[in-house]
Amino acid sequence: MSLRTQLILLLSTLFIVVLINTFIVFILDREGRLKFDVLNHTHEIIDQSERLYNHIINAETGQRGYLLTENLNYLDPYYRGLEKTKEQFLILNKLTLNDKKQQQNLAQLDALIEKKFAELNLTINLIKQNTPHAAEEAKSIVYTNEGKALMEQIEALIKQFQNIE
Repeated sequence: MSLRTQLILLLSTLFIVVLINTFIVFILDREGRLKFDVLNHTHEIIDQSERLYNHIINAETGQRGYLLTENLNYLDPYYRGLEKTKEQFLILNKLTLNDKKQQQNLAQLDALIEKKFAELNLTINLIKQNTPHAAEEAKSIVYTNEGKALMEQIEALIKQFQNIE
């Protein structure tokens, strides 16, 4: 075998090795990007679910402040919480459209949130009536701890939602 043939064979081998190496790097990079995208999606869902829970807490905080003070300024966090909860819920719904299990969890969560906001709204409306027994009736609703139980169920469902992710 001549020197020229050996050199061509060596260069061809090196070229093939470089091509194979480039292909492997390309595949690994693509796989890494896919894993990164999945990780970002998971992080986004967890972050958005935390925001949802915080907005519900804000709505409840505004309601409690209003019940204690009967000052309408305390309803600002309540109304903001209502609005933001709906926005966050839509964001979570959109992020999990392709996940049947998460959509089922969101349906359960939606029902619990509706119950919670109905309870908050009822007590606020009772106070707004400004009748002698309205404040006591609103407080008696709070004292049943039904709202607390709903919040615990919402929190548990959000944690389950996050754990699935």
